[in-house]
Amino acid sequence: MRIVQGRLGLGHSMVYRAAAAPPCREGKRRLSQSTNTLDVGEAAKTAFASIWLHRRRLAAWAVAPALLVAVIDLMCQPFVAGLDDIVHGEPGADWRSGAVVAGLLSTALQLAAWTVLELVCYRLFLLGPEAEPPASGLRAIYLSLLTFNLALTALILVPSIGLDYLRIVDGRPEMEFLSFVYYLLYIFVSVRLAFAFPAISLGWGWGLRERWRETGSNVWRLLLLFVLAFSPIIALTALLSGAGFDLSGYALSNTVPPVLEALARALVNLTLLLVTTAAIAAAVAQITGFRAAGMTGQGPGPTDIAARFD
Repeated sequence: MRIVQGRLGLGHSMVYRAAAAPPCREGKRRLSQSTNTLDVGEAAKTAFASIWLHRRRLAAWAVAPALLVAVIDLMCQPFVAGLDDIVHGEPGADWRSGAVVAGLLSTALQLAAWTVLELVCYRLFLLGPEAEPPASGLRAIYLSLLTFNLALTALILVPSIGLDYLRIVDGRPEMEFLSFVYYLLYIFVSVRLAFAFPAISLGWGWGLRERWRETGSNVWRLLLLFVLAFSPIIALTALLSGAGFDLSGYALSNTVPPVLEALARALVNLTLLLVTTAAIAAAVAQITGFRAAGMTGQGPGPTDIAARFD
């Protein structure tokens, strides 16, 4: 299992009930009392159409965080380079802890930058472009979403690093299989908790039990939706890799300038974030009946929808 550097995966991105829902305790709010069967094709179509609908707004919002992520990547890259040798090293290979620490620091800093965009994207897709900022302010919501992102990222990084250490330093090749099994388990858990991201973005508590319940009968459909949504990322990655870009960031390239590689990695992660947030917002609208005012086909909702949730 590779040590991930600043990547937003399946676990990163997801809310809720009709505008007439009565107030209830934080962490207990539900999207609906019952769930619907997800139409994967329709959800994917809605997600891509919604990104296109808001393309100018999203492009303007994405410039600052994408450039910040590229700068962080560029500054940390000389220290992170060498992780590829560690992860693919033979038993007894030198375990350069400095590279691991640099990789973790880079991941945390980039995640902090991407969370800003993730938050405003969910609010755009779910509440519409006319939604007013919550009365309590976005700072507390941002910190809650960032904490959840960091927790979910640590859930995959910490065990992966431990298993890699046992495989390389202690010479235990069976750890490779355990890493694969753990990664599959992580994907399952992150999909079941997918709706926590938009819930937090609307100012709710984490409500992990509720989020787990809401995705219960649509896990495989949600996975298929992610596969369809990630098709542009797969194509973009193949295109950049074929042009000589090292998208892992684990080694210094001899063919592509570091600045261009940092920008390319930021572009891939930006695309991942946009399609993930849009896909999950579309799934929320379908499964729970939530009127996502910023999604195509549902039209701009009244501005008081935001006040209902905030």
